[in-house]
Amino acid sequence: MLRVKLSRTIDFLVVCRQVTSSLTAARTTERSLWIQEKLELQESLRAATQAADKEKEEISKVRSALDQDVKETEQSQSQWKRDKTRLLEEHLQVTSSLSAGLIKSLEELEADRSLRNQENVEFQESIRAATQAVDQEKEAGKKPKKKSVQTIPQVPVQLWNDLPSSSLRGCMFFQCSPGVN
Repeated sequence: MLRVKLSRTIDFLVVCRQVTSSLTAARTTERSLWIQEKLELQESLRAATQAADKEKEEISKVRSALDQDVKETEQSQSQWKRDKTRLLEEHLQVTSSLSAGLIKSLEELEADRSLRNQENVEFQESIRAATQAVDQEKEAGKKPKKKSVQTIPQVPVQLWNDLPSSSLRGCMFFQCSPGVN
């Protein structure tokens, strides 16, 4: 019986050894699968990290380019504002100079117009006086009276020179005195 027990114990040990070697093989297989999976995960993590780093680098480049564009745009806008302000100031100066010149010209024109109107009135009065003198001479020529010396109104030189040649300029009853303006 001892033999039987020994044989059973040996059989049990053989079975235990087979189970242990199966478990060891299973553990080895599981461990190699786990190591392989771990390596694959590490590789995918490394690839993801590299991709993330590249993406961060590209994002950094894009941000830098955008910041540069914003800076250039702000500089361009500030330069445009300075140029606009300068042009507006120049326009204002030119406009005020032109306005002052126009006002001065209008004042001179008004003064000239007033002077011409005054000269015209004086000239018309001279013509009226001369016409009256001629009429009086005609009447005096009809009536024999003693001759009296009448003064003939004088026409200013400028008005005399402004008369067209076909006007009364050549009439004898006008007396022009040089030096009277």
